[in-house]
Amino acid sequence: MSTDWSLHLRNNAVVIRSGSPVAARPASLPSVPDVILQDEEPHCDKKSRATDIVLFTRDRPVQTLAFLESLATMTTGVNKVWLLYRADDDVFEEGYYKVVDCMQYKEFTIELVREENNSFGYYLKDILSRQSNARYVVISVDEMIWLHPFNLTQAGCIMAHAGDSISTTQLRLGLDLASARMSGRKLGLQTKSVRSTSEWLLYYPYRLEYDFGYVTNVDGVMIDREAFLAEFSSSFDSIRNPSSLETRWVWSGLHRHVRQWHLMPLQSKLVNNPLEDGRILHLAQPGEKSYELARRFLKEDLKVDVKRFVSEVSDQHTHTHEAFDVHYTKANCMKR
Repeated sequence: MSTDWSLHLRNNAVVIRSGSPVAARPASLPSVPDVILQDEEPHCDKKSRATDIVLFTRDRPVQTLAFLESLATMTTGVNKVWLLYRADDDVFEEGYYKVVDCMQYKEFTIELVREENNSFGYYLKDILSRQSNARYVVISVDEMIWLHPFNLTQAGCIMAHAGDSISTTQLRLGLDLASARMSGRKLGLQTKSVRSTSEWLLYYPYRLEYDFGYVTNVDGVMIDREAFLAEFSSSFDSIRNPSSLETRWVWSGLHRHVRQWHLMPLQSKLVNNPLEDGRILHLAQPGEKSYELARRFLKEDLKVDVKRFVSEVSDQHTHTHEAFDVHYTKANCMKR
């Protein structure tokens, strides 16, 4: 039996559907990588431990700062953050420079890369092929906040020892999400415990539900940098924004990624940032809510109270898209 995946464009999103009650399964699962079956955590060289964050953002300095502050608090093993940003007005440009000021004493460095002339794909390719030398990258967008501790080094070590056997690490997924439990019951999601740690599962997505189908997403996937480059080869220049990157990735890579092992933390590490500003990727101009948030950041020195948000939300996070209250506090950033 062959799979019958169909992709439907709906309001700038891709919905993945299968007409069969259960999508076609292979005769046997791929072999489980040896590293998963070992009782001791693998040792990795320095190169294998290096992971960069590639963060996409447009006219959202306040959301970007919340992402970065939670990243600094909740993760270990970040090598560098590449902040690929687009600013449609001087107020947003100033806001991004203030974000860097606010983060100047953190353990990782931030490199601002401004997108110009609607050339998102060109700048992304330049980061991945010429500027970053990390083995792994975490692809993400500004509308996320990190909720739980995450060791990038540990995930990178497991992936390095597994080689091509493990395609990605999915940081938005976790068994605390209702979609994961539903997929496990309805679709027979195949999982294997990682013996050397109680924090991770190896999983095989026999079939993708929409809310559990993040094997080709741009908000929380960790992947080998060179493998990610190879996914697109010469097509980077035609990619205009993160949404078109994701759409292209679905079309070109879904058939491979749905038939590969992936790593998944037991707890989802990321939640959607609830600071909805009405920004739609294809709009020519930012909305008034975008301006309001940026002006409050610059003139009133207000930022998201990330510490309070995480403490209030971490035990309530059960779906991939949720709305939570947000509180603000003084940023108190020092200019460099």
